[in-house]
Amino acid sequence: MNFRPIAYIIFFFLLFGSCIFPFDPPSEDYENLLVVEAFLTDAEEIFEVRLSRSIPINTQQIIPEENALISLSDNTGSFYDLYEESPGRYLATPDFQGQVGRFYQLHIQTSEGRQYVSDTVYMRMTPPIDSVFYILTLVIK
Repeated sequence: MNFRPIAYIIFFFLLFGSCIFPFDPPSEDYENLLVVEAFLTDAEEIFEVRLSRSIPINTQQIIPEENALISLSDNTGSFYDLYEESPGRYLATPDFQGQVGRFYQLHIQTSEGRQYVSDTVYMRMTPPIDSVFYILTLVIK
């Protein structure tokens, strides 16, 4: 007895006959949290920090955190102030560049006076990229 045609029919009904119900997650416990986006490297690029506020899950608008005071310190006692280039986008001066082997810490004071300090992070050497590849995947919705 050949079960292959029956298996194809069952697969067809499971694939195309299943119901998909939209999921609308509740956002009752929304907290207005500070979101910090930053990535410090030793590359010759301007160090950037983006500050915004968390938003409810059903909201599309990003709320930038404006007029904050941001600085970066290292283990040698140096401080580097960042300036607000646009709402919520803070940049270091072009002459600043991270250095491998140093420890860095980010300091933030919001316009309401709340202060935040990151963990101290050691800057390691970025390893070279030895290869780049991709894997093609098929997603059926």
